[in-house]
Amino acid sequence: MDIVKLGLVKEVIIEGSNVDINLVLTTSACPMIEYLKDQIRRKVLNAGGIEKVNVNILDEPWKGDLFKKQIVY
Repeated sequence: MDIVKLGLVKEVIIEGSNVDINLVLTTSACPMIEYLKDQIRRKVLNAGGIEKVNVNILDEPWKGDLFKKQIVY
């Protein structure tokens, strides 16, 4: 499962060749924050046509609503 399906990506803003990605995490103490930010930057830059990627961690709780919608009962 990816970060979009998990409901971690709150917003993506594209302005020309710049991209801002806003994330919410399951916990503010997530040990994977820097790894996630680095991997997101790399993937977006490798897509081509993008010069700058900002990955922002929002200070709000992850609700999991989008994740729950992915589960088939």
